[in-house]
Amino acid sequence: MKITVINLPSAVDRRQFQLKQAQSLGLALSFKDAVNREQVPKAVAEALSVQWERKMSPTEVACYLSHFQLWEQISATSEPMLILEDDALLSAQLPTFLQEVAQLVDIDHISLEVRARKKLIGDKVIYTIANTELRRLYLDRTGAAAYILWPSGARKLLQLHRLSGAALADAQICRAHQLNSFQTEPPLSIQLDCCEHYGIEPPIETQSTILNTRREVEDDRGKWRYKIRRILSQLRMARRQLLYSVVATRRQLTPRVKDFNE
Repeated sequence: MKITVINLPSAVDRRQFQLKQAQSLGLALSFKDAVNREQVPKAVAEALSVQWERKMSPTEVACYLSHFQLWEQISATSEPMLILEDDALLSAQLPTFLQEVAQLVDIDHISLEVRARKKLIGDKVIYTIANTELRRLYLDRTGAAAYILWPSGARKLLQLHRLSGAALADAQICRAHQLNSFQTEPPLSIQLDCCEHYGIEPPIETQSTILNTRREVEDDRGKWRYKIRRILSQLRMARRQLLYSVVATRRQLTPRVKDFNE
């Protein structure tokens, strides 16, 4: 399976970390230069920034476009791709998992990560691969640092963009309820800034480049258009949780710590 890491060329330390990690796991990966905020025409950035539940910063728009470009690429192929952000820490179980999971059918998307938030996960184990369970993922709230996307899933995300516009990259995936999504248990990836939360020694120090840009955007959360979008989004999530409550449970997932310290 092709593995692509989204990375700003200026983030040399993260690129080196990913290369070292891939070598230790025996994985071959390629890099996609992340879209730089300066590369996005101002008119385009402004138009995209107001399409979600709050105004997005130029950096958030650029991050979304980085993922969007890979979705376009995957949609034109016949094979799934593992998409990683450059602060994704990977489990030692991932290489074996990837060897087998590409053969599965009727899957659009698999989330490999957890980020200290509850997910609505199917009670039934659908597949077991390399000591890792795959369950249906019915509702997620955050996370686009490590996921496998099939061409069918990429086309659904592109269609969602055409119908509903841009969003934060992880928010776009999470609100794409038309995806046939699955979750690995235990999770096979966490972001570096979550290491301490899960009792894992971070291999390098890192800070979110996106969180630091949010203060650049005027606080317009009170504007009616954003408020209406947030209310509608909450109603859709509540409906989905109620709909699948018989076959799924909203709960925390915990990574297997030893798989990240090997």
